[in-house]
Amino acid sequence: MDALIEVLGWTGSVLLIVAYLLATKNIYPATTWQSLTMNLLGAVFLGINGFVHHAFPSVALNSIWVGIGLYGLLAATRSTSRNSAKDD
Repeated sequence: MDALIEVLGWTGSVLLIVAYLLATKNIYPATTWQSLTMNLLGAVFLGINGFVHHAFPSVALNSIWVGIGLYGLLAATRSTSRNSAKDD
């Protein structure tokens, strides 16, 4: 179980760094589902790792990050739905 928690933590870190790099290089801008999903999963994984290690400031930060990611995905989904309805 300890190894799984460490893998989640490192995977979350990599996801957040890659998402930031890709957004900075405008490969996947921050509002794309790819960037939002990487940020969301990264925050979830780091939040789990922080919770297990009792790193509650990290848990708080990543909980907010998850909320922002969910909001962004919902907004992107609604925007896509509206655009496809206009195309019909």
